[in-house]
Amino acid sequence: MRRQYAVSDVVEAVERQGVLTVTLNSPQTRNALSVEMLSGLGRILDEVRLSTTCRVLVLRHEGPVFSAGMDLKDKSGVVMEMLPPLLASFWTLPQPTIVCVEGAVRGGAVGIVAAADVVVATSAAHFAFPEVKLGVVPAIVSAPVLHRMPARTASRYFLTGESFGAEVAREAGLVTEVVQPDGVAATVARFCGHLLQAAPTALAATKGLVRGSRLPLTNDEVLRVLRTLLDVARAASESEDGREGRAAFLAKRKPAWSAEYRT
Repeated sequence: MRRQYAVSDVVEAVERQGVLTVTLNSPQTRNALSVEMLSGLGRILDEVRLSTTCRVLVLRHEGPVFSAGMDLKDKSGVVMEMLPPLLASFWTLPQPTIVCVEGAVRGGAVGIVAAADVVVATSAAHFAFPEVKLGVVPAIVSAPVLHRMPARTASRYFLTGESFGAEVAREAGLVTEVVQPDGVAATVARFCGHLLQAAPTALAATKGLVRGSRLPLTNDEVLRVLRTLLDVARAASESEDGREGRAAFLAKRKPAWSAEYRT
């Protein structure tokens, strides 16, 4: 049985035999987390949460970039406001989630990866938290990321903004398995095969056990935590450095920070 989900021009979703495959399909924008992208993903998650046919959700991407992170062209702040409920919904989804990463993942998109139950990455995948280089902070994504990565490792990559590869991500707990590009489909099929053999109620309860070890159990409680972190992110974004960092990025120039620290 094949079911087509109606979402948006930049998000596609097809369900076959209990597996819903969601595709980020805006390679021209490097799959940036725009209002349209987040709206489409949110609608899918709302529908999946109530579905009696979807057993596993697989998230993949078209193009060489999984996602460049939040759309910096959005000056309204709407994208930032939309990220906490999206992450909370993805994190607390009753169905197991698998994310396939075959390219770059930046900023807010790393939060989506961290919120997944299983992450399959190719050797070409690489990750980064570039927020500090833009005058902002990785506040919202810190909740799911710190659930996966040791604080010492997260401290390095949060503060430096440097890129790290799939093997480093696997060793840090952000990625489940690293495969060659031609091995993604078979690996995902293997994971789906295991998950489809399990009882949906048992899977949902087990997800709650894992989630509850570091974060609250319910969607409302997780959302409350993320909205607190949103206040931190919003303050940084609205600061002088936040505005300068965004302007410099869009103008493709070096930012002029408000304070220079010298020894």
